[in-house]
Amino acid sequence: MKSPKLMAVVAALILAFITLQYFGGRAGKTTANHKQGQQDQKAGAVRSEARPEEKKGAAEQQGEEADLPVKEEIHRTYQLSPGTQIEVARFDGSVDIETTDTQTAEVHVVRSARNQTTFEKQKFVIEQRPSRLSIFTSNRPQGIWDVVTGNDELRTRVTLRLPRKSRLQLRGVNGHVNVGEFEDKVEIGGVNGRVTIVKALKKTSFYRINGPVEVSVGQLDRDGIEMFNINGPVELRFAKAVDADVEVSGLGGSFNDQGMKVVMAEERNPRNFTAKIGSGGDPIRLHRINGNVTFAMADVKAEKKAGGAAVASAR
Repeated sequence: MKSPKLMAVVAALILAFITLQYFGGRAGKTTANHKQGQQDQKAGAVRSEARPEEKKGAAEQQGEEADLPVKEEIHRTYQLSPGTQIEVARFDGSVDIETTDTQTAEVHVVRSARNQTTFEKQKFVIEQRPSRLSIFTSNRPQGIWDVVTGNDELRTRVTLRLPRKSRLQLRGVNGHVNVGEFEDKVEIGGVNGRVTIVKALKKTSFYRINGPVEVSVGQLDRDGIEMFNINGPVELRFAKAVDADVEVSGLGGSFNDQGMKVVMAEERNPRNFTAKIGSGGDPIRLHRINGNVTFAMADVKAEKKAGGAAVASAR
C-alpha cells in the first residue's frame, strides 16, 4: 500500500504541473499580444476598408495568430434605433469596429477551433432588445484536461459595422481592439492588447487594459475622458485646442506635452499632479497608468495619410 505522504507528494506534483501549463500558456499569449501591439504601433496600425473576407490575409500578414483547423463564419445584420447600447464582450481574439451614418449593425465573425464540439461549448450569442444589442461568447466550465491540452482553444476575429449614433461598451477581449468614431459614450475595459480609437466625441472610459492605448480626441464634453489601471503607454491626440482640467495619480512613467501647452500646478510630483489645458474645464482623469502619457495635437498630414487605413468612419 502506498503511504499517504507519498500520495500527497504525487498529487502536489500533478497539481503544480497543471498550474504551470495553464498559466504558462496564458502568459505566452499575453506576451505575444503585447509584442504584436508594439509591432502595430511601429507600423502605424494600418487597416483598410476591405470586407471581412478580404481582411483575413492582411491580418495574417501583420502577424495575427493563424486560424485553427475547424472554422465557423457568422454574418448577420440588425436594424437599430438611435442611441442603442451595444455590448461586446468575452472574445479571445481581435475586435475591429467601423462606424457608419446608417442605423444598421453588421456583425461579421470568423471563429476557429481544433474540433467542432468547441463551437457548441462556447456559443456565439447575439441578443437584440429594443434599446440594446449584445454580442458575446457564452461562458462555460472548462475541464482540467482541456486546460492542459488546449483542445478547447477558440480563436475569434470580430468585425462590426455599427451606427455612429450608438453607445459602445466593450469588455473582456484578449486581442487588439480598434474602434471608429462614435458620437455617444464609449467604455472599454478588460482588454489584453492594444486599444485604438479613431475619434472620441463624448465621455470615453478605459480601465484594466494590458497594452498601449491611443485615442484621437475630436472634442471633450462635461464627462470628459477617464482612464485607470492601464499597463502600457497612453497617447491622447487632440484635433483642436481644448480647455480641460487634468488630474493624474499613480503615474508609472513620464508625462510628455507635445504642443498642448499644459500648465502644471505649482506643487507637483512626477506621479501625482493636477494641470490645466487652456482655461480649464472638461475633465481628463488618469489614474494608475503604468507607462508614459503623451498629450499632443493631431498631425493633420499623418491623419490624411492614414485616412483609409485606420478603422474608418464611413460616411
